[in-house]
Amino acid sequence: MATVIEGTAHLVVPAPAQTPASALYLARCTGCSAADTGPWKQLNTSSRAA
Repeated sequence: MATVIEGTAHLVVPAPAQTPASALYLARCTGCSAADTGPWKQLNTSSRAA
C-alpha cells in the first residue's frame, strides 16, 4: 500500500488504530490502486548507518 502526501509517495502498512496521517490521507493498493479505508502507518524504509 502507498499514500501520496504533498506529491511524495510513501509506503504504508496496516495499523491497529487510526494515526494522524491516516485520518487525513487515503492509502491505495500499489498493484491495483484500490482505496484502503482502514488505518495505516508509514513503513520506515530508512536504513541509516551509525
